[in-house]
Amino acid sequence: MADTVSGSPTNGALPISLSIVVPCYNEEEGLEPTVRGLMESLAGVIADYEIIVINDKSSDRTAEIADRLAREIPKVRVHHNEVNIGLGFNYRKGFQLATKEYVILVPGDNELQPDSVKYICGFAGRADIIVSYPENFRIRPLVRRIASTGFTGIVNGISGNNLRYYNGTVLQRRDNLLKVASVTNGFAFQAEILLQQLRAGATYHEVPFQLNFSSKRMTAFRLKNVVSVVSTLVRLGVRHRLR
Repeated sequence: MADTVSGSPTNGALPISLSIVVPCYNEEEGLEPTVRGLMESLAGVIADYEIIVINDKSSDRTAEIADRLAREIPKVRVHHNEVNIGLGFNYRKGFQLATKEYVILVPGDNELQPDSVKYICGFAGRADIIVSYPENFRIRPLVRRIASTGFTGIVNGISGNNLRYYNGTVLQRRDNLLKVASVTNGFAFQAEILLQQLRAGATYHEVPFQLNFSSKRMTAFRLKNVVSVVSTLVRLGVRHRLR
């Protein structure tokens, strides 16, 4: 069941505890601005939070930067994967390591504006899941917009839902996430998690968020990632027909 997008978030300090999962693969330029930006944005708004950096076997200086941030900032913890696994695994590992009531994913590429996290968290309690969608979608390259729109349309067609976006920053309770069955390690993980919870009767509230412009090469279109997304869509379609 969906709530409307209308309304405004709770203002002032938020009485929630929050685990921010920051997955990163070769994000030596984006990781520190992501972490510092989050801390600056949440100061005086959420006191009880932690930042869990999941380094997916990066080949650049990401691991070094992550470890330094953890030494300098008590709220930062780091997990290093021994092999490169994928975004879905990183998120799952992150909420398994989390210790707070709510969990939110923020990519380590500094594409998400830090104030968007504060804004999304302001809707905590409105529904079981707070689902965000990019308000300034057009700053992304055309090919990425086409792929994302197509993916959303296919998932909605398979499931019968009408979400605006399946790959955004989602605020969820950790205890609900721990009940989700195993999902893909690839880029379609969030759609699979959302569909499982919506089928179980979870409510959701959609809110917009702001993207930062990024000229970074799009790893989502690497062959193994495309194959992973397609196989997940096929699995979701088969599962829906069986139901």
